[in-house]
Amino acid sequence: MRKIKMTDLAIILALTILFVIIIVTNSRVIIRSMMNQTEQIGQSEISNIKTDFENYITNAENSLVKVSSGAEQLMHESDDKKVLEEYIISQKNTQLDVSNGVNFNVYIAGQGWEIIPDFDAPDDYHATERNWYIGAVDNKGEIFITDPYIDQMTGEMCFTLSVLLSDGETVVAMDFTLSEIQESIEKMSLSDGSVAMIVTAEGLIVGYSDMSYVGKDLKKALSSYGDAFDHVLDNGSGESFETKIDGRRNTVFYSMTKNNWYMILSVNNSELYRSAIRQVTVTILVNIVMLILIIILYIFTVRNRIKSEEAQAGRELFVEGIVQKLREPLENINSISNKGYMESSDTKEDYASIKTSVLRITDLMNDLNSYNSIVSNMEEKRNRQRKASKDLSKTIRISRNVIVILLLIVLSGSTWFYYMTGKGLSNNLLTSNLNYNFYQFEEWKQEQMTVLNMFTDTISADPELMDDYDKAIEWLDSVAKNYPSISVCYLANPYNEKTIIMNNGWEPEPGWKVEERPWYKSTEKSNEGYSISAPYYDAQTGDYCITISKIVYGKNKEFLGIFGIDLYMDKIVSIFGNSYNNNSYVFLVDSNGDIINHPNDKYQMSDSVKVNITDTPYVEAYYDKESKVCIFKDYDGVKKCGQRITDESTGFSVIMVCDWLYVYLYQMAFAIVHGIFVLAIIVVVIILLNKVIQSQAEMNRKLSKAVNVAEEAGKAKSNFLAQMSHEIRTPINAVIGMDEMILRECTDSNIREYATDIKSASRTLLSLINGILDFSKIESGKMEIIPVNYNTAEMIDSLVNMISDRVEKKDLSLVLDIDENLPQVLYGDDVRIRQVITNLLTNAVKYTEKGSITLSVQTEEITDKECTVFVEVKDTGIGIKQEDMERLFLSFERIEESRNRNIEGTGLGMSIVEGILKLMGSSLNVSSEYGKGSSFSFSITQSIIDATPMGEYQRHHKVENENVKKKNLRILKADILVVDDNDMNLKVARGLMKKLEIIPDLAGSGHQAIEMLRSKHYDVVFMDHLMPDMDGIETLKQIRKDRLTDDTTVIIALTANAIAGAKDMYISNGFNDYMTKPIDPDMLEKKLTEYLPKDSYCFEDESETGAEKSVEEKIEQTEQAEQTKEVSPELELLRDKGFNIDAALDYAMNDSEFYKDLLKTYIQQYPEKKAIMEEAYNNKKWKEYMVQAHSLKSTSRTIGADELSKLAMIQEGAAQNDDEETIINGYASLIEEYEKVINILSEIIDIDDSSIEEAASDDDEILEFFPE
Repeated sequence: MRKIKMTDLAIILALTILFVIIIVTNSRVIIRSMMNQTEQIGQSEISNIKTDFENYITNAENSLVKVSSGAEQLMHESDDKKVLEEYIISQKNTQLDVSNGVNFNVYIAGQGWEIIPDFDAPDDYHATERNWYIGAVDNKGEIFITDPYIDQMTGEMCFTLSVLLSDGETVVAMDFTLSEIQESIEKMSLSDGSVAMIVTAEGLIVGYSDMSYVGKDLKKALSSYGDAFDHVLDNGSGESFETKIDGRRNTVFYSMTKNNWYMILSVNNSELYRSAIRQVTVTILVNIVMLILIIILYIFTVRNRIKSEEAQAGRELFVEGIVQKLREPLENINSISNKGYMESSDTKEDYASIKTSVLRITDLMNDLNSYNSIVSNMEEKRNRQRKASKDLSKTIRISRNVIVILLLIVLSGSTWFYYMTGKGLSNNLLTSNLNYNFYQFEEWKQEQMTVLNMFTDTISADPELMDDYDKAIEWLDSVAKNYPSISVCYLANPYNEKTIIMNNGWEPEPGWKVEERPWYKSTEKSNEGYSISAPYYDAQTGDYCITISKIVYGKNKEFLGIFGIDLYMDKIVSIFGNSYNNNSYVFLVDSNGDIINHPNDKYQMSDSVKVNITDTPYVEAYYDKESKVCIFKDYDGVKKCGQRITDESTGFSVIMVCDWLYVYLYQMAFAIVHGIFVLAIIVVVIILLNKVIQSQAEMNRKLSKAVNVAEEAGKAKSNFLAQMSHEIRTPINAVIGMDEMILRECTDSNIREYATDIKSASRTLLSLINGILDFSKIESGKMEIIPVNYNTAEMIDSLVNMISDRVEKKDLSLVLDIDENLPQVLYGDDVRIRQVITNLLTNAVKYTEKGSITLSVQTEEITDKECTVFVEVKDTGIGIKQEDMERLFLSFERIEESRNRNIEGTGLGMSIVEGILKLMGSSLNVSSEYGKGSSFSFSITQSIIDATPMGEYQRHHKVENENVKKKNLRILKADILVVDDNDMNLKVARGLMKKLEIIPDLAGSGHQAIEMLRSKHYDVVFMDHLMPDMDGIETLKQIRKDRLTDDTTVIIALTANAIAGAKDMYISNGFNDYMTKPIDPDMLEKKLTEYLPKDSYCFEDESETGAEKSVEEKIEQTEQAEQTKEVSPELELLRDKGFNIDAALDYAMNDSEFYKDLLKTYIQQYPEKKAIMEEAYNNKKWKEYMVQAHSLKSTSRTIGADELSKLAMIQEGAAQNDDEETIINGYASLIEEYEKVINILSEIIDIDDSSIEEAASDDDEILEFFPE
C-alpha cells in the first residue's frame, strides 16, 4: 500500500479530536446526571429505612407506655406488690410471645425494691444504680433509650427502654434484642459493595453486618471509618459526602434517628455509580465505533491504491481455508465408499450412488479452487466493455450514504438508550419518594393500632375496670385525653346492661342496637379479630375520621366486647397535604376507591363530596397490578405520571403524582443535546466526505481497474459461496440418504461398519456447511426462533445420546446433573436449544484429552406459567487464557491455532451459540482456568405446558447402529368416544383420529355422552373437563353411578390444568388417566397403545410404503423437507393485522387450507357464541360465563387471535373466582376485541354460504386439540 498523504492524516486527526470533545462532553453530562439521581435515590432510601427503624422504636415505646399505664393503674388501686408482680410477669410473657422474642423482658423498680422476672439478683445489685433507671429519672417522664450493653441475665447484647411513672420514683423498663436493628442493617444496601451500620452519638456500634462488632467502639474496631464518623457528628443529618475508606473512594449516606443514633451507609463509588460507568462506557464505545466507521470509509478511498494481485492473494487464502476444512471428511467418505463397493454386491448400487455424490462434491471443491480464475476471467471480459475513465465517485457516494444512515441509526438508538436509562432512574426516584410517603402512612396506622392495643390489653388484663359504668367512663376519658387523634372511644357488648360505654358518656336511644352497627359486624366477622372502617367526613369537626375496632377477651378467653375508637385523620391528611407543590402531590384512597385528600377541591372528600378514583385520571395507576409508573393527563389538562402502593391490611392506597416534565425533562434534554452533538458530527462527516469524493475523483479514474477488481471480486465471492454451499448440501443429503438405506437393509457387519463411518464423516461435512450457513443467517438477521411444545427428558436424552459416543471414544467420563423438578413439557425452540448445547458439548469433548465432561440442567426459577432453565457444560480440558477470552466469539477464530490445529471445525461454533442465545433473550457466560478446564453456561426462560416434574433422569440409550425404523400406529378395531362442548374441538379430534385410521364417535355435552354410553360400549372415552350444565367430573360421576361402563372402558380427562398434582386430582375423581391440551400426537398414540387391547392395533414401518422409491425421489424429498412452507397472501394479511399465523398453523398441522376452513367456522359461530355470552353476562350466570370465556379463549388462540384469547383468559379467571368487578370492567373490551377480530376475518377470508355449510359439515380434517 502506498503511504498515506499528510492531508489524509490531518483529516483523520481532525475527526479524532472532534470525537474526543464529544466523548468528553457526553461523559461529563452522563456522570453528573447519574450521580445526582443516585444521590437522590440514596438519600431517599436511607430516609425510608430510617422511618422503618423509627417505627420499630415507636412500637417499642408504645408497648412500654401500655405496660407502664397498666402498672400505674394497679399501683393506684392497691399497694400489694404480689398483684403487681403477677402483672409484670404476665406482661413479660405476653410481650415475649407477641414480639417473637425481640422484647424478652419486662420489669419495674422503685426505691428499695424491684420486680425482675426470672432474675436471681446478686447481693450487690441495686436497680436504682442501673443506667436504665437513672436515665428514666433524669428524663422526667420521657422515654429513655440506653446504649447497647450485655445483659446480666442472658449474656446477650441488648438495649432497654424505660420510663418514670407519675410518683417520681417508680420506673418501668423493657429489654429488647438487636434482631430488629440487624434487619434494618440488611435493608441499608444500594449495592453488593456497601457497608451499613447504626452507631450511637458516643461512637458505640449498635448494628453492623458482622454482629461481632456490635457493642464495640467504632474508631477502635473500624478505624478506617473514624474520619467519616467525625464528619457525620459535625454535620448531623445532612447531605451525603465522599471520603476515602481503606484507600478507595466511597460515598457515605447518613441520617440521625430521633433517639440520636446515626444510620450510616457507605458505598464504594465503583459499585454505586456502576450504571453511570456502564452508560459512559457505552457512550464512548458508540462514539468510537462511529469514528472507526468514518475512518474506515476514508481509508476505503486509499485502498483503491492497493494492487489487484494483493486482493487476489487474500481471496485465495480464504478459499483455501474453507476447502481444506471440507476435504478431510470428503476423503474419508470416498475411501470408505470404495471399500464398501468392493466388498458387497448387495449394496453396490447404494455405494455407487454415494461415490457419484462424492465425485460431485469433489467437482464443487475444484470449482471453489477455481474461484480466482473465474473472477479474473469475468473481470477481463467486463473491463473490455467499460471505458477506462469511468468515474467511481458514485461508489464512494453510496458508501458515504450507507455510513451516514448507519450513523443516523446509531444516533437514534443511542439517544433512545440514554432516554430509557434515564427514565428508569427517574422512575426509581419517583418510587423511592412514594415509598417514603407510604411509610408515613404506615407509621400513622401503627400508632393508632398501638393505642387500640393499649386499651384492649389493659381491659383484658383487668376486666373489672369496666364493671362500674361511671368509673369506666372516667378511665376511658382520662386515657383518651392523652391522644389528640381520638374523637371518642368505647366498649360495646350487646349482652351487657349498658350495651356501650363511651368516654364522653353518650348513651343510645331506646331501640338502638350496637350489634347492628357496621363497624361492630365487620369486626365480629373478621378473621383477624379487628377491622378498620372506610373514612368518613365529620361535619362537626371538619375532619376526616375512621373507626378502628377490636374484639376484647378476658383472661379466660371470655368475650368482653368490642372496643372501638373513632380517630381523626387530620395528621396523615396534613402530612400528605404538605406534599402539595407545583410539581407533585400525594393523596390517599380508601379501600372502596374513594379519594380522601386531594389538591383539587372537586376530588377532596367533604360532607357533600365523595369521588371514586374510577371516575378520575388515576384509574390506570390505581388498578395496575404491578404498581408501575403510569402516564396520564391530569384534571388540569397537564401530562402527569403517577404510581400507587396499597396497604394490604387496610386496603388504603397512597398515590403519588408528579409533573411529567419535572420527572423526565432532564433526561429528555440530555437525549436532545446528545442527538444534536451526534447530528453535528454527521454534518461534519458529510462535508469531509464530499471533499474526499471531489479530491479522489481523478484518482478513481486512474485506478478504475483496481476498484472494479475488488468490487466485482467481493460480489462474486458472496454469490459464489452462497450458491456453492447450497450445491454442496444436495449431494451430502444424497450420501446420508443412501447410507441410511444401507444401514437399514444390510446385515453384513463390515458393510454396516463402513456405512456408519460414512455417516459420521457425512454428518461432520454437513455440520461444517450448516455452521457456515447458520452463521450467515445470524449475520444477516434471517435466523428465526420457532417455539413448539417439547418433552424435556427427550431433549436431554437426545443430547446425551449424541455426545456419548464421542466421550467414550476419547475415554472421558460423562457426568449428568439433571434436576428432577424440571417440568415435563416446555414451550420453546428446542431445535435451537439443542443446537446450542450440542455446540458446547462438542467443543468440550474436542478440547478435553482426559477427565470428564459435565452437563448440568437445573431449574433456576419457576412460576405457574414460566420456568427459567439453567444449563452448564463443564470440562477438564485445556482451558482458555485470560487474554484469549475476548477472541472466543470472533468469527472464523481459533484459540491457540498452532496447539489446536488438529481439532476439526470452522471456528464459527461460539459465534453461532452467541447469536442463537441472543435471539432467545439469553447470553453465554464463560469462566475458565488455563490448563484446568472451562465452564460455559446460560439461562433461558421457557413457557410451561405440563408442569409435572420429570422426575429422576434416566438415559434411554440409542439402539445399536441407530438401526431403528420409524413405526406408524394403525388402529385396526376400536370404539372411541370424544366428549367436548366445542364443535371445533370435536371436528379436529375426529381429524386427528382419522390419521390413525379410526373415526371416533362425538358427543357435544355430558348428557349426550351418557345417552351414547347407555347404548354402546366404548374402549376409550376422552372427556373434556370444563363443559356447561354438566362438566366432565359430574358426567363421570353420573356414569359411574348408573354403571354404564365396566373395567374394559378407560375414561381419560382432557384438561389445560398442566400443573403438578393435576393427574392425582383427576384420578381421585374416578378418571383412569389424563392428558393436557393441546394434545401431542405422540402422547395420544402412547395412551391408545397403553389402554387399547393388543389385538386392536398394529405398527407399520414407514419404509414399507416407500421402499420402491428411487434414489432421486428420496433426495428430492430430503431437499423438500428442508424448505419452509409458504404462507398464502391472505394469511400474510392476517399476520400484518396482528394474528399469530405461525402458532395457528402449528395447531392446524401446517395445513393452510384447513386453517382457512377453521377461520370460516369461527366466523360462522360468532353470532351464536356472542349471544350466549351476552345472555350469561346480563343475567350474571358466572359459571356459564366462565365456560363460554374458556371456549372463546381456546378457539381464539387456535386461530392466532392472541390478544382476544388473553382477554378471554382474564374473564375466565375472574368468573371462576366470582370477581364481578373485574368481569364488568373487562367485558366491554372483550366484546370490542371479539368484533374487531370477526371484522378483520370477514374482510380477508373469502366466505359464502356454501363454504360455511361445507366448513360446518366437514369433520374429517386433521388438527390438534385447541389450546386452553
